[in-house]
Amino acid sequence: MERYPAPPTQRAARIADQPKRHVAPRGGIVINGECRTSDESIYAIGECALWNGRIFGLVAPGYRMAKAVAAASAALSAALEVAWAAEDRFNRLLAERGIV
Repeated sequence: MERYPAPPTQRAARIADQPKRHVAPRGGIVINGECRTSDESIYAIGECALWNGRIFGLVAPGYRMAKAVAAASAALSAALEVAWAAEDRFNRLLAERGIV
């Protein structure tokens, strides 16, 4: 266990070095159109991300990537809220009927 967390660049390098991550031969973590890596729970944006064989070293593409990740995260959050609300209603129904 590390006493102090590694800087973000070192943590990103560790993630990229893990065997199931797809990293291009000349560098860059391969992402899809939603900025997801080969591990669907991890996103990459900015200069570390390789999309369609290109790395963008400019700020504007990084902002667009960040917006894509934020939108995907918001959609996931909304879907989880709906699922939790449905589960709460189901649990209340079971409790009302004395099943739980």
